[in-house]
Amino acid sequence: METSISWPLGVQFVFVVVVLVVVCGSVCVSRWVSHDVAARGRAHPDRWGSVFFTLAPFGFVYLLLRHRLGPRNQPPSRRERLLGTLGLPPVTALPVGVMLLPPDPFTQVLYTPGIIVALLPISYLCVWRNG
Repeated sequence: METSISWPLGVQFVFVVVVLVVVCGSVCVSRWVSHDVAARGRAHPDRWGSVFFTLAPFGFVYLLLRHRLGPRNQPPSRRERLLGTLGLPPVTALPVGVMLLPPDPFTQVLYTPGIIVALLPISYLCVWRNG
């Protein structure tokens, strides 16, 4: 009798990768918000960034409502736009997966990388083209 443990280990590996990607995405969103708030002349940009580290899936909400903070003093840099473009898909992939996929956690974890890839063009349009 031979037991196969490759499937659970594969799922665990994908889970670890997804968690690391989401943490890196949260860091990117945090830095992006902090740069944007600083360019708009608001006080405490690092506090804004730390709030969005924990609430990173709301980065798209910030993207839509940031014009209410006032105009920017300088145009966004390429680095800032890259942080936003690469940070938003990983942190929004899990909530999107929860809404669209069956409630099986293995299925959600396995499909999360595909959702991240699918959200990249949307993130690009929203951040670079002011969607």
